[in-house]
This record gives sequence, structure tokens and C-alpha cells, in this order.
Amino acid sequence: MTTFKGSASSYGAGTIVNAIAAWKGSAFAIDMQTAAEVELLNESTEITGEILPDGGDTRLIEKCVALTLKYFDRNDYGCHVRTTSNIPLASGLKSSSAAANATVLAVADALGERIDRVEAARIGSRAALDIGISITGAFDDACASILGGFVVTDNREMHLLRHVIRGGTAVVLIPTEKAFTADTDIERSRLIAPYINNAFGLAMQGYFELAMTMNGFLYCAALGYDSNVLLRALEAGAGGVTLSGTGPAFVAIADENPGEVASAWEEFEGDVQTIGIIDSAVDSVGGAVDSLEALRECIGAIDEEIMGMLARRLELAEDVLNAKTRVGQVIIVESQIEAVLKRAGGIAREFGMDETAVRRLFENIIDITVQHETRTKERQ
Repeated sequence: MTTFKGSASSYGAGTIVNAIAAWKGSAFAIDMQTAAEVELLNESTEITGEILPDGGDTRLIEKCVALTLKYFDRNDYGCHVRTTSNIPLASGLKSSSAAANATVLAVADALGERIDRVEAARIGSRAALDIGISITGAFDDACASILGGFVVTDNREMHLLRHVIRGGTAVVLIPTEKAFTADTDIERSRLIAPYINNAFGLAMQGYFELAMTMNGFLYCAALGYDSNVLLRALEAGAGGVTLSGTGPAFVAIADENPGEVASAWEEFEGDVQTIGIIDSAVDSVGGAVDSLEALRECIGAIDEEIMGMLARRLELAEDVLNAKTRVGQVIIVESQIEAVLKRAGGIAREFGMDETAVRRLFENIIDITVQHETRTKERQ
């Protein structure tokens, strides 16, 4: 029997915006880790898992092995995977995402293969959905855990929308009880979706502390947690604070005064820790490539948004065509085209962009719009 071994690790994470309410989320990496070791066996297809030292549900890490082997078209291997971690289980600090990421990366290591970290996060998120331990797949948590820094994601589509490399200091309050995501009151969480969307918008703009604090008060109300924990952290000078995941842990960003925030939380039951916010991936091997792939992922998501807005512009162009028809106006109105191009030039100057290049871009958009209006009129 031939054995191939691999190992990897991934970070814990704290919440900025919980994705359960509206499927869009944000998270950041913290200095807690889960490590995975795998042994691939070429004379067996059995997959087994082990969580050290106290045991636990191994379905997630076993499913991650199976999906990773399938990804590389290596289903002829069996595997035994072991994980160790200093991330408290069922605390809201993303122990499952870290275990999934570490397992996927360890299997790739054993196979001698490279895998894009964002794709590795997707595999772990799909595994969590497949076995029913996650409501949204927690793609935001997975990306923060594997990439470091702050991330913003669309969990339904599993798209990374934004990745900000930033460190700092966090304070966490970890109560003794556990809270499993699968047990969350989804209906109450979805009630706050319109307001969580506002928090998500703040995260997209990079206002992470504001976003997480709004998220914290909303989810404490929805899930029945004590918001006094949030207020005490803010009184102590925390930049932002929230319920992490679905609890029971709370996490605060306290770059300037972590000691004061930690002291303020000593009055509550639980373990208080001051930890670093991680600003890089779990290791430096291939780190630049991984960061590049994450940035390309973000650009791809923006491109999709641009195409969606262009499609919306064409829909509005049909309404404009109907209005033109009612008043007997032709499709091409030169004065309106010049007004659009002049407005585009002004926007370009405002954002420090090349005015000539932006004008050419809008000339192309106008051409697409005119062609769309012409085809629509021919069909009428």
C-alpha cells in the first residue's frame, strides 16, 4: 500500500455581516487556526476522519476530502484526515470553515496539486451545504479564513466581491455554551434582511466597523442575545463590535484600545481573548499568486455587475423608444447623445479617469443602445 501525506492550516474568522438574513456576507480573519493532516491510500477508497483531541462530527472533513478528490479526478484514493484546532467549536468563530479549508488544502498538498484558494473555499462551502451544517454555505467565512484580511461575498452565487488586506487587533468574548448554525431561527433572521442589506452596503464601501455594529444589534434582537455586550464594548472605545456568526461569541475591532475593551467584557461570563487580525493567507508559499487570483475574482464579480447594469440600461432604452414613438421622435437624437457624452466626461474627471477613454466607452454603449432600440422597433 502506498501512502501520500499532506498538511495545511486555515484561520478562524469573525463576522462583519452575517449572510443568513440576505445571502450576502462579510468576515475577517483572526489569529486562531485549524490544522489538517491527510494520508491518501491507493489501495482503498474509504474516507475516514478524526478530530483531535476530543472527537466530534467528522462528516464535514470527510465530505471535503471526497469533493477535493473529485475536483482533481482522483476518486481512486481512500483517505484518513485528522484535524486539530484552537478555535472553539460552535462558537461563531468559524471553526467549521477553517476545518474545511485546511482539509481541502491538505488533500491538494498530498496529491502534489495546486488549487486556487477561492476555489478551495467553494469546495468547503459546498461540503457544508451538502451535509446540512450550514444555511448559506458560509462562503464569506471560508474566504476570510483562507485568504486573510477582510472579505465581502455573495454566498448564494459563491462570488468574492471584495478583498481588503488589513490587519489590526480584535477582542473576542467566548461564552461557555455552544450554538450550532443549523439550529438558527431562520425566519426571524430573514425578518431583518432589509436592514442587514444596509449593513452589507457599508461593508462593500469598506466601513467594516459600522457594518459589523449594525449587524450586531440586528442579530442580537433577532436571535435573543444580550446587546449590553455590544454597548459595553462601544463604551470602552471599540471601533466596531458584533455577534460573531449566530453566536454565542462576540467580536470587537479594537485597534487603539484592546485592553479597555477586554476589561469591559470581564463582567460577562466567558473567556475574553485579545488576538490579531490576520492580513495574509495561511502561508507564504504561492501567496502572491493566491492574492492575484482573489483580486481577479473580485474583478470578475464587478464585471458581472457592470453587465447587469448594462442590461438594465437596455431595458430602460425600450421605455425610451416607446416614449419617442408616441411623440414621433426618431431613434438617434444627436443633441441627447452629446449630452450623455458630456455627462460621462464630467464623471470621468470627478473620479480621476481618462476623459477620452471614458468618452470612447460611452460611445460604444450608445452604439449598443441604438442597435437594441432599432431591433426592438423592427419587432414591433
